[in-house]
Amino acid sequence: MTMLFARRTLSYEDWIAVSQGASYVEFDWIGIDSTGQFGIFCSIGMGYIPRKVFSSFESYTGLNSLLYDHGKSPTAQIISKESGIKNFWRDWALRGLFAYDYYDVHRKEKLGRYDLIAIPGQPLLVSAFPEVYAFDEIIPRFRLTFSTDISFTQMMETEL
Repeated sequence: MTMLFARRTLSYEDWIAVSQGASYVEFDWIGIDSTGQFGIFCSIGMGYIPRKVFSSFESYTGLNSLLYDHGKSPTAQIISKESGIKNFWRDWALRGLFAYDYYDVHRKEKLGRYDLIAIPGQPLLVSAFPEVYAFDEIIPRFRLTFSTDISFTQMMETEL
């Protein structure tokens, strides 16, 4: 069984591999901040990934479909100064999510953080999207606000 998460195909086997520490699989997960905003965190299995996201592969795929099919807003802004194509992150920001990447894989000096790549013009809020509560089991929440780069330490210390 495979699914398309943010336009990336992920098999159940790869999902299991990442849950066991594999660092060769592009892996994306969703979180919610203290204001009810959504963020997508793109990692190659190496950045901080809360254990909660591995609670259910079926919920993981369902959450992807729900958010990706929600529709697009008219604006999003790429804020990263890093080189490279950023359409993937812009696409998620158009859906109302703050889009982060584990950019350390491209750096010589590792910073231990997720870099904010794109921001939504109109953030999607949990309060306006109650369907997401059906996926609470796999969505980590944080006592911080998605608006800047976030260190792994900050995420671990603020995870609810």
